[in-house]
Amino acid sequence: MALQNNPDVNCLEEAREWYANNGDQEVIDKYSRFLIDILPGLKVDEIKGMTCVTCGNPSDLPYIDGVSATVTVAVVGNGRGATICDEVGRIAAQLSLTGHWDSELPKKLFEAIF
Repeated sequence: MALQNNPDVNCLEEAREWYANNGDQEVIDKYSRFLIDILPGLKVDEIKGMTCVTCGNPSDLPYIDGVSATVTVAVVGNGRGATICDEVGRIAAQLSLTGHWDSELPKKLFEAIF
């Protein structure tokens, strides 16, 4: 099930407006039905929707990069932070502590774009 609810939030006022509402009821209804369908016997007393925002970047990949001799960045965004945060953190910590890239994936893919 691919549902998208990505309002363009380009400034602080738009973010405030988005957080002040209860989200997209159509998305809430579809995901709720989906969960109830795949979890037979689940007793549902209440369904509540909440809003969130995420950031994106041109590469659609996390940034894991040493940007100076003493600063390493690890920024996931793109709606995948919770999924891969442990590995991103591990790679960033290793890079920060040793200066060496510790992944089979090419470092070039994760360079920060400014």
